[in-house]
Amino acid sequence: MTATLDARGVARVLTVDRSASRNALDSRTIDALVAHARAVGKDRHARAIVLAASPPTFVAGGDLHEFGALRGESGGRTVARKGKALVAALRAAKLPLVAAIDGPAFGGGCELAAACDLRFAHKDSSFHWVQNKLAVTTGWGATARLVALVGPSIAAQWLLGAESVTASAALEARFVNQLCREGTALEAALTWTERLASIDPAVTRAQLALVRAEIDQATARAAASELRAFSASWALPAHEAAVARFTAGRARRGR
Repeated sequence: MTATLDARGVARVLTVDRSASRNALDSRTIDALVAHARAVGKDRHARAIVLAASPPTFVAGGDLHEFGALRGESGGRTVARKGKALVAALRAAKLPLVAAIDGPAFGGGCELAAACDLRFAHKDSSFHWVQNKLAVTTGWGATARLVALVGPSIAAQWLLGAESVTASAALEARFVNQLCREGTALEAALTWTERLASIDPAVTRAQLALVRAEIDQATARAAASELRAFSASWALPAHEAAVARFTAGRARRGR
């Protein structure tokens, strides 16, 4: 299995399970997560989705061993649309989306975290906004979401500098909601979701729509521009060279 779905009280836990590949998202994993998200959307007993991953990494973004073979702007559009479809499916369930982060997140993994409504993170976890280092922009909607969450100045610092951000710095910037001890982010997220058990689900959905409205509108306005920027940068020789270096390095390490 590349992704699992489990019922934990009122929450439904979606777990990325590709630890040998640092939980990088290939097409099979994305498709499995989309299918699980749609199933949860039809589950009348579900009150929240918790997004988790097998240790020691949260999510290392898209799997460049697969997606790196997609060249040019058309390849970039394919990668962007795969990631956007996953985020859309998760948010289309119209349930609070909570990230349980018990390890480092890279690139698209940071974008997935940004797409969630709350983030519970192990105190030694970290967020590596490596997109620009790989000569691409964000492609799954993260720029607009990050600006809305932490403001344009911090978003510019993290994205333009391809920064690695500690969990404590992310908490200070209000990207992370709560820091947890190692191995406890999932339990902390589940404890929070239990608060929803006594609240009418129709009220939760209505309030969630209000909470999301501004970010969703900003993301929708930026979607076409981001797709063009990501696709164009995906076709850059600098990006192809960065992918080649990445895959060669992983091959040398036997992973």
